Amino acid sequence: MAMTARTADPLVRWFERAAIAPAWLGVAIMLGYLALWGLYLTLRAALGLPPIGAEHTAAASVTTGMLLGYLPAMNALLHRGLRRDLENLRPALHLEGEAGERRLRSVTEPPARLLWSATVLGALLGGAVPTWDPVVSTLYGRMALDDPDFVWTLAHNMLLTALGLRVFAAQIHWTRSLARLGREPIRVDLLDVQAFSPLVRAGQRSIVAWVLMTTIFSLYWVSDTAARANVILPFAVAGVLVWVFVAPLTGVHRAIRATKQRELERVADAIRRVREQVLAARPGDASTGVSLADLVAYHRLIDEVREWPIDVPGVLRIAAFLLVGLGSWLGGALVERGLDTLLR
Repeated sequence: MAMTARTADPLVRWFERAAIAPAWLGVAIMLGYLALWGLYLTLRAALGLPPIGAEHTAAASVTTGMLLGYLPAMNALLHRGLRRDLENLRPALHLEGEAGERRLRSVTEPPARLLWSATVLGALLGGAVPTWDPVVSTLYGRMALDDPDFVWTLAHNMLLTALGLRVFAAQIHWTRSLARLGREPIRVDLLDVQAFSPLVRAGQRSIVAWVLMTTIFSLYWVSDTAARANVILPFAVAGVLVWVFVAPLTGVHRAIRATKQRELERVADAIRRVREQVLAARPGDASTGVSLADLVAYHRLIDEVREWPIDVPGVLRIAAFLLVGLGSWLGGALVERGLDTLLR
């Protein structure tokens, strides 16, 4: 039975109801934000207000619009992908029937309290950055509270941080829930450890999604609008993503290893019994019915079964994605520093 019940997350539900794909809806959100930004500039000019500062250049606004569209679309796509992966994992994780349906929903649906707490906390952090970040506070210190520029910047800063922390909280819930599933009784077929590849795909999908987010975020460096606090973000995200990828696989790894060890011991016992029969047999005796060579070959086959549902090339691809994310971020910071030096 597929998971067809409506999700409890209103942000995801909004994307599910849309008539277009999440990626295109994200693009629409970005264009809508840029249209509002253009309207804001028009109103400023009509009211005779002075031009806005460099902190609101076109490049910075495009970056903000991209993130405002990307984050909710990313959340919806990760949610959809996780549901699809868990459907494929039902047999291996003993998640059939109504009980399995409820268990799967507990994995894919973060508690509403967690989501709203993360949203409120993110909004507060987004509003607090101007008071303690050395770069942004310099700008805000020159603004009056009723300055339209202050209100505009504060509003989208709070919204962006709230969205980011909300999606991050959902990712933490998904990862912890998958890790708990892996510690429960698992049906392991040593001849088909690829049955657990949906867990690998879920981790890979999250890594790609968050690396793309940090890559977009790094564009703030190019527009010279990045807060100094941004320096720690890619390293924090990279550290969390390693956990996001590894944690759901550790329980499966232990189950595969335990099953493999039991099978090797069972085959070794059979080999010893057949060996004794072969050694005790006399010429012309009837066959024992079991080939010692076949048992040895099967023992070798089981011994070569990998204990993680991912191979070395897969691990290298994940490492490459993480390095791309860090590289784009550090590259953006270096470009920003270089431009700053050249323009002095």
